[in-house]
Amino acid sequence: MTSATPQHLALWVGGGLDACAAPEVAARLCQAGYAVTAVLSAAARGLVTPAALQLAGATVAATLPPHLPVLLCPATGEPMEHAAALGGTPAPGVPVFAREDVVLAARWLTSPRRLAGKTILITAGPTAEDLDPVRFLTNRSTGRMGLALATTAACLGAQVLLVHGPLSVRCPAMPGLTPIPVRGAREMHAATMERANACDAAILSAAVADFTPRDVADRKIKKTGQDELLLPLARTPDILASLGALEQRPYLVGFAAETHDLERYAQDKLRRKNCDLICANDVTAPDSGFAVPTNRITVFRRDADPVHLPLLDKEVAAERILELIAEALVP
Repeated sequence: MTSATPQHLALWVGGGLDACAAPEVAARLCQAGYAVTAVLSAAARGLVTPAALQLAGATVAATLPPHLPVLLCPATGEPMEHAAALGGTPAPGVPVFAREDVVLAARWLTSPRRLAGKTILITAGPTAEDLDPVRFLTNRSTGRMGLALATTAACLGAQVLLVHGPLSVRCPAMPGLTPIPVRGAREMHAATMERANACDAAILSAAVADFTPRDVADRKIKKTGQDELLLPLARTPDILASLGALEQRPYLVGFAAETHDLERYAQDKLRRKNCDLICANDVTAPDSGFAVPTNRITVFRRDADPVHLPLLDKEVAAERILELIAEALVP
């Protein structure tokens, strides 16, 4: 959430042991920039005090304010309908998010559905190219940027198809987000091309291997008697170029992780692969490469000047990129 004006949420706290976590939940929401009004059910009042919620930054009320969206944190087995008896009506269709996803749940609840009716395919993470039954070739990508794009697009109302390699971060369960796990580059290419025609946009943020072992050993390769090992590698299919070559292609966004000459390589990739946008970043920077929560991205466009984003949390960078995509998809 990047708005300068805090968005307001009502946090309804049910009974059971989950009520003890309510101050932590409230604190996380407040730290994310939300103004929180907490309401305790009768069962919760013996487990958590209003003072604990106030120390967490929340306001405590006796009934749910009718004009605020309601984020439910019920205990297991306690009907969510009990919230209505407290004076408010939960937003229809609000799912139960895992406790660790409470800030994501708030984003989903309060975000404008600007991409409603659109289907967006996103690739994320590394690929794993098997060498033998115990070894594989991969790269430093964690999938964090792609996951940020996927969750943000789902919060904006899109149906998101997330084709991902082995992620180092957890993929949350949330409305509108369909994970499609794959392993190697060829499998990612097949999964992406199979679904491309049904999509309004494709964002290819995965770090896909350019080469894969030509042959995969069916047994572990042993070092006995060998001072060196030569690995013949074969080119993998270029997913971005394959999508760019389609006669009827989706709005196409590529990523360029560069170590030098960022602008030259990104502009060349934009042209050669027939993209609409290229999001480029210098992965040698310690605060905007792989396995860090922030990114510094320049968005190169076909028909406009580049957009230079400052150092941002990856979730915020994802919002900025999706704003540009939404301008193209929803004039």
